[in-house]
Amino acid sequence: MEVAQVDGALGERERAAVQRLLERKFRLSAEASRALAATGERQAARSTQLFGFTRTINEHVPPERRVELIEMLWEVAYADGVLDPLEDAMLRQIGGLIDVADPERGAARQRVLQRLGIVEDS
Repeated sequence: MEVAQVDGALGERERAAVQRLLERKFRLSAEASRALAATGERQAARSTQLFGFTRTINEHVPPERRVELIEMLWEVAYADGVLDPLEDAMLRQIGGLIDVADPERGAARQRVLQRLGIVEDS
């Protein structure tokens, strides 16, 4: 939810992307994913830093699975079809905090762009 709202515009497309990813990744029902996303939105609104979240990821998610998380975050960032510079900066920061190297983060981004059919200007 932090990535979804970093640009100051948490819209329905971002919410829907988060819910879809939760359903797919964790095999949740639509109702359960909506409830979890709402909880995440409340937590993000109260949070002042990423360190607590990323520390939990580092403690419980193996390194090879963290790239999957970054890929999910790219999908949220691109949910509205546009990557805001603040979203890009946040993904770079999160990647560093959870030890996902820039090349892996970039490859995850390219997979998402391809999957979503988004062509960016060079």
